[in-house]
Amino acid sequence: MKRFTSPIRLSYRISWSSPALFAVSFAALIALGTLCLSLPFAGVDGEGLSFIDALFQSTSAVCVTGLSTVDIGARLTLFGELTIMTLFQLGGLGVMTYSLLLVTLVQKRGSPDQQDWLANVFTGDRRLHPRRMLRWIITMTAVAELVGALVLWLVFVEREGPLRSFYLAIFHSISAFCNAGFSPFSTSLIGYRYNVTVNLTMMALIITGGLGFIVTFELWRWITGHRHWFKLLLQTKLVLSVTALLIASGMLMFLLLEAHNVLKDFSWPSRVLASAFQSVTARTAGFNTVDIGSLTNGTLLVLILLMFIGAGPGSCAGGVKVTTVGVLMLAVLARIRSTAKPQAWSRSVPGDTIARAAALLAGGMMIVMIGTLLLQITELGGLPHSQARGGFLDLLFEATSAWGTVGLSTGITPSLTTAGRCVIICLMFVGRVGPLTLAAILLGRRRRRAEVYYPEEDVMIG
Repeated sequence: MKRFTSPIRLSYRISWSSPALFAVSFAALIALGTLCLSLPFAGVDGEGLSFIDALFQSTSAVCVTGLSTVDIGARLTLFGELTIMTLFQLGGLGVMTYSLLLVTLVQKRGSPDQQDWLANVFTGDRRLHPRRMLRWIITMTAVAELVGALVLWLVFVEREGPLRSFYLAIFHSISAFCNAGFSPFSTSLIGYRYNVTVNLTMMALIITGGLGFIVTFELWRWITGHRHWFKLLLQTKLVLSVTALLIASGMLMFLLLEAHNVLKDFSWPSRVLASAFQSVTARTAGFNTVDIGSLTNGTLLVLILLMFIGAGPGSCAGGVKVTTVGVLMLAVLARIRSTAKPQAWSRSVPGDTIARAAALLAGGMMIVMIGTLLLQITELGGLPHSQARGGFLDLLFEATSAWGTVGLSTGITPSLTTAGRCVIICLMFVGRVGPLTLAAILLGRRRRRAEVYYPEEDVMIG
C-alpha cells in the first residue's frame, strides 16, 4: 500500500509537514552560523560576536537579507566572512533546491496522479522535470557566479592585490546572484559608483538571481532556439514584463526625485547609472552606490514599494513576488474592462491564483505593519512625540527591508536596541520562510472542495 493514497492527503503533508521541515532546516542553519560567528577566531580582536549580533548576522545571511549590526569587513576575520558567504550561498539556493528535491522524492513513490499534481504545483509546468531543473539550477548558479567573479576580479585587481581582489570578486558575485547584499566594503559599492563594469555586472547578477529558475530555464531554451516565444509559460512572460516595468519606473522616479539631492554632483550618465542600480538592487539585493540615509522621503517610499514587491518566484529573492503584483494588476484590468477572467498573451488566469495572490499580498502587508509597530515601541517608545514621529519612515523602511530580505537601510541598523534587533530577526526569518510556507499551504488546498455551499450574499466593496 502506498504512503499517499490521494492528492488531498498528499496536499496535507505538503502544506504542513514539508514547510515545517523547511523552516526547521533554516533555523538549524541559523543556529550553526550563530555558533560559528560566536567563536573567538571569528572576530579580528580575538573575540567572537556577541550572541545577539551573531544571531542577527547569521539570520541575515541565511535569509539573504544583508542587514548588519556590525561592519563585517572591519569586525570579522577571514573565517567570519567565509562563514557569512557560506550561509547566504546556502540560504539563497535553499528554496529552489528544497522544492525540487521534494518533488523528486515524491515522484519516486507517488501515483501518476500525484506526480502530475506535484509537478504542476512546484514547477508550474508538468513538462519541466524536477531532476532536469535541479541540474539547471546548479549549472546556472555556478556559471553565473564564476563569470561574474571573473569580470569583477578584472576591476578589483586595479585597487587590491591579486589574491585579495580574487576573494572580493567571488564574495560579491555570490552575494549579488543570491540577492544577499553583503559586502566586505564598509560603504558597500559607493567606492565604485562611477564604474560602469562593476555596476552592470552586479545588476546582471542580481536580475539573473531574481528571475527564478523556471524563467531562466525557459529563456535559455528560447535563446538557443529550443522553444518559441509564444510557447513560453505565462509566468515567464509575466515575470519579464513586470520586472522590466518595475526597473524602468523605479529608475525614472529615483532620477527625478534625487536630481537635486544625492545626484546633484553626478554627471548625467552617472545619474542614470546610479538610478538604474538602485532600482535593481531595491528589489531584494541590498547593495547601494549612494547614501540611502540621505535620500528624500519620496525616494524612500518608492524603494519601500520596490522592496515589498521583490522579484520572481522560485528565485533567491524575497518580497511578495512580481507575479503576485502582475496577477492582481491583470485582475484589476479585467474588472475595468468587464471581462470574465484576467487575460494576458492569449491565456486566462484562474480564480484560485488570484485568491492566492491577494492572500499573499494581504499577509505581507500585515506582517510589515506589525513589525513597524513593534519597532515604533522598541525604538521610539521613550522619545518625545515630535522626535518619535520623525523616525517613522526610517523604521518602516527597515521593517520592509527585513521582511523583503533586501538589506537596504537608512543607517539605523547598528543603533537598534536588543528588542529592536529581535524584531528584525523575526521579520527576516518570516520574510524568507513565510511566503513559501503560505504558498505551499494555499497550493496544497487548491483541490479541496467544500461539501456544503451556503447561499451567496453580496457585500458592498469600496
